[in-house]
Amino acid sequence: MMQNIPMHFVRENSLSYCTDEKMVLRTETGSSWSVNVVANMGGYKLCGGWSAFVSDNGIKKGDVCEFKLMSRLEMRVEVTPKL
Repeated sequence: MMQNIPMHFVRENSLSYCTDEKMVLRTETGSSWSVNVVANMGGYKLCGGWSAFVSDNGIKKGDVCEFKLMSRLEMRVEVTPKL
């Protein structure tokens, strides 16, 4: 399971990642997960830990995940369940 990082987000934040860098995802509760950032078809994706993040947070299709960049390799994620 992978999650795209939109290219407009990458450009707006002047981000650049090497293949297979580690990023920390942190929730409102302070819990954190380490995921891999990989280059994929001209963009970037979160993988290698993304599935555990989704499972541990009970994320389902239709839920909204809002990502806030804290630093180049750390994002805070707020999950809003589908109504």
